[in-house]
Amino acid sequence: MLPKSKYQYSAIGPREQFKGVPNDSKCIRLLTLLPGVFTDNIVVTLRITILDAKHPPDYEALSYVWGSEKDPVFIEVGRRWTLAISQNLEIALRYLRSKDKPRVLWVDALCINQADIHERGQQVAIMGDIYRLARRVVVWLGPESNDSNLALDFLDSLSQQVVVNWFDGTLTSPRLSKSTGLWADSDEAISFLEMKREFAALISLFERPWFRRVWIRQEIYLAKTAIVTCGEKEIPWQTFINAVFCLGHRGVHIAPDVERGHLFLSRVTLIRELGRVQPQNFSWVMESSRLAECQDPKDKIYGVLNMLDPADPASRIIPDYSLSTVAIYRELVMRSIADSDSLHLLAFAGLERSLPDLPSWVPDWSTQRPDATLKGYFNAGGFLLSQATSINSQTLKVSGVVVSRIATISSLGYQGERGGSLMQAKIRQAFPSSQKSLDAYGSSVALVEAYCRVLCCDNFTDKLFPNQGASQGSLSFNEAMVALSAILDNEIANGSVLSGATRRFLQAIFAPFSRKLCTSEQGYLGLVPRLAEIGDILCILPGCTNSIVLRPTIGRAGYYELVGDAYLDGVMNGEALFGPLPDDHMATWTLDPASSKYRPTFLQKSTMTFMIDDPRVSIFPVEKTGVESSPWREAMALLAQITPQMLRGRGVQVTDFYLI
Repeated sequence: MLPKSKYQYSAIGPREQFKGVPNDSKCIRLLTLLPGVFTDNIVVTLRITILDAKHPPDYEALSYVWGSEKDPVFIEVGRRWTLAISQNLEIALRYLRSKDKPRVLWVDALCINQADIHERGQQVAIMGDIYRLARRVVVWLGPESNDSNLALDFLDSLSQQVVVNWFDGTLTSPRLSKSTGLWADSDEAISFLEMKREFAALISLFERPWFRRVWIRQEIYLAKTAIVTCGEKEIPWQTFINAVFCLGHRGVHIAPDVERGHLFLSRVTLIRELGRVQPQNFSWVMESSRLAECQDPKDKIYGVLNMLDPADPASRIIPDYSLSTVAIYRELVMRSIADSDSLHLLAFAGLERSLPDLPSWVPDWSTQRPDATLKGYFNAGGFLLSQATSINSQTLKVSGVVVSRIATISSLGYQGERGGSLMQAKIRQAFPSSQKSLDAYGSSVALVEAYCRVLCCDNFTDKLFPNQGASQGSLSFNEAMVALSAILDNEIANGSVLSGATRRFLQAIFAPFSRKLCTSEQGYLGLVPRLAEIGDILCILPGCTNSIVLRPTIGRAGYYELVGDAYLDGVMNGEALFGPLPDDHMATWTLDPASSKYRPTFLQKSTMTFMIDDPRVSIFPVEKTGVESSPWREAMALLAQITPQMLRGRGVQVTDFYLI
């Protein structure tokens, strides 16, 4: 019988108890899992050690799902004490235990005193080092079930037949044989018509809770090397994620269950993001983890900090579990505004919130928003500095331009209703056929083109230089138009294998599909949040990439609720602030070799000359400083000099909005 005394944690640190250690060393606990057969009681020991980057201890870091804390089970600590752990962790330790030798692990539930809020914050702050310095990260998906061995064998086989370049997003064949080249080089979806058992096994595997957990994103991102474990089966993480990349890149076909195939691809797309190898900005990380889950809503922020680019203001946040979730989320927005003069985080905010006392302009990252934040190669706010002032904890004053109001709204579809033939039917049903829209665009062809731009948020390879083409799953405007025209004309038979362009088109509109299509009072098309209503205001805020939907509050003139972000055709490249581009120019994005990022540029089509400076800026009394480190930074510094007063002087109606 197990002893009844409960294990008492000793405090971690201070470092002074370890003589001769470097000043920048950190203290952690490590767990030693003592050997035994599967049915033996689990026995561990815990010790405090130094985590020195130059001479790290030898250990593996476990990445797993805590599971329910109800009905805990007990393990032995040093054969003298007991500790309660979740059933999920208990079964993981049984599978991971060696029969004949101890195994040293770092397991958050056991190596951190979860009852000590101060220690939790201190250990979470060094979580990046813990996973970065581990000899290996062990991903535990759970026991074998639902043909999981078959799924892992399929992924292992698929990975051997492709080469993935995660830096540029390309897929190639490891050799020139015809059989393997088909996997990498074909633009046709992978057919599972003869592999329905494998398809069902993959669906079950990808639906496991590990893939939905917030913390696993940085745990796998930081790993030197990692292994995926499911029951007794193991495969290298890189093998696993390369195969997932191939599935997402190629797409799948499993007629007649087209809807199931599209929902499967939505899960694959989320998992594929785990393969990213470069640090990202906060907006991208939060969008990619939008549907991820955690027990403490504070961890939606704290659980991704180690994935951020060090230049991002959010990377400097220090975890503090004594703060309220509302205070943490609000401070993050205010820090972003103060550090970068940007309102880009407002694109994540809106009426889709569940936290009480959270202002509409502060994103509720604790919720699983059904409609993703719109992102792409556009910038409605024209790269101007934000004009924002905090009035109090609930009110943010911003300046912007009212573009129009929502005149009509139609539904495209909601989460759970999306899938091939149903998506196509809804695309036909939602097509705007009002005379006002036809008059606004001048012809039926121009209206279809606008519909295509809005559905895809104008994210076409035509705007990118060098053009990435379809190798990254993207598509050109012409490809999108061909696919849309075929859908509108009902030319695609149910259950047929979709062409590469049609498949990529349907994938491109997957995120916007949970939104609503709107027309403005002038008849122009847009995508708005699903909670938007007729009469809501469509506006552009300097410093915010997206268009924003606001709702006036009753009885309080000048005060608004932020409904959410939007895409409004014709104003997504600064037109509301600067006016239209000259006829001979188009907004483009050009690859910057120094940063490997696409930067905004402008193409003069008659000469095929690219320029970094916005040609519309010349009308303002601004001058180059000549002190910036790059032409792109010089162009941004030029735009930063444009003030609301200058805009008003050019006839732009800049308005103050009090957001609550």
